[in-house]
Amino acid sequence: MKTEFLSKAICLNSIDYKEKDKQLTLFSLEYGKITAVLKGVKNAKAKLKFAHSPFCFAEYQMAQNGNFKTVVNATLIDSFFDITSDLTCYYVSMALLDITQHVVKFDEQNVPMFILLLNSLKSICYEQKSPKLILVKFCLDVLQNLGYQLHFKNCTKCMLPYTSQKNLDLSTGEMVCNNCKTINSLVVSNIAFNTLKNVDNTTLDRLTTLKVDENTLNECIEVLLQNIECRIEYKIKSRKLIAQI
Repeated sequence: MKTEFLSKAICLNSIDYKEKDKQLTLFSLEYGKITAVLKGVKNAKAKLKFAHSPFCFAEYQMAQNGNFKTVVNATLIDSFFDITSDLTCYYVSMALLDITQHVVKFDEQNVPMFILLLNSLKSICYEQKSPKLILVKFCLDVLQNLGYQLHFKNCTKCMLPYTSQKNLDLSTGEMVCNNCKTINSLVVSNIAFNTLKNVDNTTLDRLTTLKVDENTLNECIEVLLQNIECRIEYKIKSRKLIAQI
């Protein structure tokens, strides 16, 4: 039986499907990650071209027949178009979509992740905040959503306070002291450790109160992206691009 439904969703990705169609991966507020086909969108005069663009936030009207979903119509809420005018903003935002696509599950609502992604895109597009700092905050919140929240007070293994070098154990996703590190541990400098702790304790809207130099930001991002890659067993496509800007 064919049914229709509405959903507010962010377009995470789109790929060619048949001759004139696109298959969209959408992150829906109501339904989690879903795929749907947008028919005829590769025609020159197609009215819904915006609906398959990355970052597109729209109310999608979809028809479902069995497990097959088709986009019937879409009402744009925000295209976040200005993200594409700055290379750093663009690569960071693409990383947000890439991470989200491989963290959220099909047909499983995840309101906290939806709000996190939406607010992060808004901050990058409209607010005078460092895109890389927003990425650090996003990654920390993603790890918490996955059940791998980083702890900064004590070593997670021996539970003793940190006295010297800090490390991230990539096999467990936990912060550990030098005595508890393993061959899979990644050294985290003191300044990066303190930055991660400060960002973790700061809300997204208060990030402008933090001043972090570019090298420290890059180290934090590298540490977090490597950690997330190990947790979701997927190589984040834009990781190397972000390190170059």
